[in-house]
Amino acid sequence: MWSVGRLARWKRRAITMPAVILATVVVVTLSPLLALVALLADLKEGWKKKRWLRILGFLLLFLILETSTIVVMFLAWVITGFGLFMEAGWSQRMHFFLERHWISGLQNSVLKPMGGKLVIDGEDLLTPGPIIVIGRHVSMGDAALPGLILANHHNLQIRYIAKEDLVWVPSLDLVGHRLPHWFVDRTPDDRASELKSISNLAAGISQDGAGVIFPEGTFRTKKRFDRVLEKLSTADPERATTVAQLQHLLPARPAGTLAMLEGNQDADVVFMTHVGFERFISFAEIIKTVPFDRPIEIKVWRHKRADVPTDPTEQLAWLDHHWQMSDDWIHETMAGPHRSTASDD
Repeated sequence: MWSVGRLARWKRRAITMPAVILATVVVVTLSPLLALVALLADLKEGWKKKRWLRILGFLLLFLILETSTIVVMFLAWVITGFGLFMEAGWSQRMHFFLERHWISGLQNSVLKPMGGKLVIDGEDLLTPGPIIVIGRHVSMGDAALPGLILANHHNLQIRYIAKEDLVWVPSLDLVGHRLPHWFVDRTPDDRASELKSISNLAAGISQDGAGVIFPEGTFRTKKRFDRVLEKLSTADPERATTVAQLQHLLPARPAGTLAMLEGNQDADVVFMTHVGFERFISFAEIIKTVPFDRPIEIKVWRHKRADVPTDPTEQLAWLDHHWQMSDDWIHETMAGPHRSTASDD
């Protein structure tokens, strides 16, 4: 299930993998000096936050995770007969196991150094599968949240629908192309074929599985929101009026979500939204935000499939209605007091 040609993939990996390995060697080698610089910066800025030591810890752990993943994935490729048996059941189970442990490593390298903690309302609704998870995407760091919760907390096998840009992260590139995930071309030459691939992916969601999609497609900015409304005002004025009420989310791009609903007509539908990653839209903002000054609050709603309309037009109205509910929850949560209890998971 590849979204780009084999040659293009290996050309990309010839750049990304050596770059990550080299960066890891350099940062690890210089880590004593970097730690001293970070320590002095934190003493000058105020010791309580330990901002620069946290950032250094994140950088070190993330690079080590990426490099170790490259090595482990190479060994897994050898074990599968140099890729010959990659699609075999035992190989897929092995790679799902490796993916789950990679997600756990991501939690340890990102959330813990950054002081991030999770508060989840409705986590018990995530099992059993099959489920289709419709999530919020607001920053560089939140795409991993569903995987962290679904795979690590509930041992569900995840099928991600993610934007193609993420293949430039070596671990995502390797894992994503060995397991049933799909990297979406947001401007495809053959839109019908792209949607068919998403539908086929959803069809394979099993009783112990979950499909994850982010219908916004990208982060919300005022410019993007206004551009979407302008296009909708011409194409679908009635829907434009409906989604204009959104204060925090971009209007859902429905094609991929509807394709998943078509592909798997047994899976319940879960909406998963969150508050806490709003300022993580660039590396500069991440540096300013560290450490988290509040828990990451996550809200889960589950809808039985029998309650989801079957007609695509009605499904779109249903999607917009529940997307507005997610937006309302975000608005109320951001305006309310910080939660005082959190999970270290």
